[in-house]
Amino acid sequence: MKTKRILIADDDELTRQNLAQSVLAFGYECETASSGEEALQKLRRGCFDSAVCDILMPMGDGLEVLKRLRVAGSKMPIVLMTGFSTPATAIEATKLGAIEYLEKPFTIEQLKTALDAALKAAERMALPVLLGRLPEGGEVAMIGRSRAMLEVYKEIGRVAALPVNVLIRGETGTGKELVARAI
Repeated sequence: MKTKRILIADDDELTRQNLAQSVLAFGYECETASSGEEALQKLRRGCFDSAVCDILMPMGDGLEVLKRLRVAGSKMPIVLMTGFSTPATAIEATKLGAIEYLEKPFTIEQLKTALDAALKAAERMALPVLLGRLPEGGEVAMIGRSRAMLEVYKEIGRVAALPVNVLIRGETGTGKELVARAI
């Protein structure tokens, strides 16, 4: 099994080093970048599974890195972090498809959870697409309040706004088409 590669982009050297050490301790390979432009260059050249980018950096902030990757067609899951969180940046990060938005200071466990989510998303992106369309003005009628259904609803919410491929599997009559339409 191939070791996952993570890029850490932050203009603060100490933060970069600490995050890189944590990523290495998680068992992943790690490279670092000190600016948005350097991060973009490395992301274009290297084969990374995910990246963790600071929002406020010189020469292209984390939001700009994410925008330029999406414009270039990259679906790589990105974790954004910031020490200066605002509702506007959180909303913008989500709209652009950031997998996670971490507010500094965050714990090593929060970083691990965010990277795990990003790497799971990267694995899911390799799956074939199953598209569903809603009739004009129609709604999807999904029912269920079990823990399993709540997880299904969360997954639908996570992938609906992202440019990712989705594979929906299940036995006949389980509602795969409803899930596809909801996405």
